[in-house]
Amino acid sequence: MTVHGYEEQLARQLYSQGRYQEAEAAFRLALAKKPEDGRLHLELALCIDPDERPDEALSLFVRATDLDPSLADAYNGMGICEPDLRMAEAAFRQALVLEPQTSEFHANLAVCLMRQGRAGDAE
Repeated sequence: MTVHGYEEQLARQLYSQGRYQEAEAAFRLALAKKPEDGRLHLELALCIDPDERPDEALSLFVRATDLDPSLADAYNGMGICEPDLRMAEAAFRQALVLEPQTSEFHANLAVCLMRQGRAGDAE
């Protein structure tokens, strides 16, 4: 196994243990060696608290979708971090196009619509 593979494995293990700061550091090391990997950008973004560093998380989610448009979780993350509710709505809708069965995406879209005063659409 290569060192890069080890770093990814370690990062995922740390993340699964809730050790987000350590996972973030390991994902950054893995990304330094494989910067065009959309999934690594997504996983790094998931380590970042969107309440504390929303711009950084958002840019990583956007980069993830630029590199791999099939990453529904990245669109969901974009929606969570995006301050513009219309853009957040579009991101949640794209996540649902990719994974229509994911209840979390439906719930996030409903909350976004409610915040826009569109309770009828949220139902």
